[in-house]
Amino acid sequence: MAVIPVLDKFTENTIREVNETAPGEIDGIIVNSLVGASLISGLNSGVKSDYLMEAAGLLEKKRREIADLLTSESGKPVKFALEEADHCIELARYAASILAAGSDGAVFGNATGQGDFHSLSYLRFPIGIVLGITPYPDNLLIACNKILPALSAGNAALLKPSSMDPLGALALRDILVEGGFPAEAMQVIVAGRRSPATAKLLRNREISMVSFTGSAGASEEIFRASPPRKFSMQVGSNCPVIVWDDSDPDSASDIIARSSFRNQGQGCLRAQRIIVMDRLEEYLVNRLAEISSGLRTGNPHDDSTDIGPLASEERAVAIENAILKDLAAGGQVITGGNRKGSILEPTVIKASGRESDLWQHEIGGPVAVVLSAGSLSEAIELANAASSGLQAGIFTSDLSIADLAFRNLMCGSVLINDAPGYRFNSIPYAGMKGSGFGTEGLRFSMEEMSVPRSMIVRR
Repeated sequence: MAVIPVLDKFTENTIREVNETAPGEIDGIIVNSLVGASLISGLNSGVKSDYLMEAAGLLEKKRREIADLLTSESGKPVKFALEEADHCIELARYAASILAAGSDGAVFGNATGQGDFHSLSYLRFPIGIVLGITPYPDNLLIACNKILPALSAGNAALLKPSSMDPLGALALRDILVEGGFPAEAMQVIVAGRRSPATAKLLRNREISMVSFTGSAGASEEIFRASPPRKFSMQVGSNCPVIVWDDSDPDSASDIIARSSFRNQGQGCLRAQRIIVMDRLEEYLVNRLAEISSGLRTGNPHDDSTDIGPLASEERAVAIENAILKDLAAGGQVITGGNRKGSILEPTVIKASGRESDLWQHEIGGPVAVVLSAGSLSEAIELANAASSGLQAGIFTSDLSIADLAFRNLMCGSVLINDAPGYRFNSIPYAGMKGSGFGTEGLRFSMEEMSVPRSMIVRR
């Protein structure tokens, strides 16, 4: 049996070897999932709520252990890994509370146009098997945002994490099964993006839905490989932030820096493109540089570390080269830009222009890219001048400016006096344009992962 070595991204030592799922195992996994779907669909909401509360307690008990595991396999600083574990605990308890509150079904009385009276009602039913596909390096939290609503809606869940950091996903499976969920309803496939096992999995027609988070290229591969089915695709972004000239630049800089450089900038939900009004540009850029130069790089297991290693030295070199390319085109590094192995310093760069690759595309590293604007309309145009649209932020003390931004920024969420990086369990999470389709957020995911069935009784 082939194994996949999972590396510590800082030391590059092998943490654990994980058995790679073979193509010949896929049929058996699907058979088990069908059994799991039958088992979990028969559970009432109260039982599933109890299981989720038990899982939340186990996550809380193992919080530091899981955070250390996430830090090793992903390189994210342990303080952020602890926050990720906390978000998962909160999500599990929120899912339990929704199930404990009872059914979302509705009952109405209605007279048809023909004058006949009908009693109408509907309930939502599970769709069967949901396949969640998650990216490096946020496998645990993104997995929770896919698997917990799938189970809550009464589906069997399959999870295919990135083969670079699958250990958090495997730990989540063990916790959910220990919490009470049938083992057949929560299975993990460890396989590479283009492995024969992944190809066979995607071709299987018993899978009712694929919930994916990752790159646009990977999403297109999934579409091409799959038969017709339901999809939810969360496909990256290079989120913009506007700093209007009536805002507090010190507060804005602090918040933007945390968003831009969290988890080494790896992830779509961060402030990458900073649009600052002309009057504040020099001050804000210098303030961002000051904050960035004070961030500590190094061993992510150290509680004081802010910036750990990227996925690989190859990835760090690619970002370094993108910075050098922009400098050659007229860009200016304000601070950072230096690389040591797989660690890249937090970097603030004034872009060469709106056509810059750093402005147009998701970087996936600790780089904040700045352009200035002379008006709100120009700022919104710059923000919208990208193929993605997941989140955006604006800093202003003027509610009318905030409202104009909210109505005109082409993205799924607009944060006022805050930067991208938040998703709340109780509201919808979705993107526009190239950032995919389908809605997440616990209740909304449960709806995506279920189907309404109506009962119409003629009286």
